[in-house]
Amino acid sequence: MSFITYAAYPSTPGGRFDLNYYTATHMSIVSKHWKDQGLVSWDVTSFPTGGPYIALTTIVWKDAASAKKAMVPENGLQELVDDLPKFTDIKPVQFAGTVAASSKL
Repeated sequence: MSFITYAAYPSTPGGRFDLNYYTATHMSIVSKHWKDQGLVSWDVTSFPTGGPYIALTTIVWKDAASAKKAMVPENGLQELVDDLPKFTDIKPVQFAGTVAASSKL
């Protein structure tokens, strides 16, 4: 089954998050570096102002080994880390797991 990584950006008083930059530029860097590392897809969900989170990014990998392989500086991770200050000063809540069941209707 697929392996999923998530990055949830919490609403933070005084925090900065540029959704346009994130979706247009940062996620393009994700695709550029990780498409050959087992990246299957990604999506960004934005939430209404005033809620507990600003955005949630879901990244689908072929498997856990693919995600692990991508998380090293030479596979684009360093460029992604260096890009963070360009769109946010908020530390995301990150978690990951293997898909246990799925259905497409």
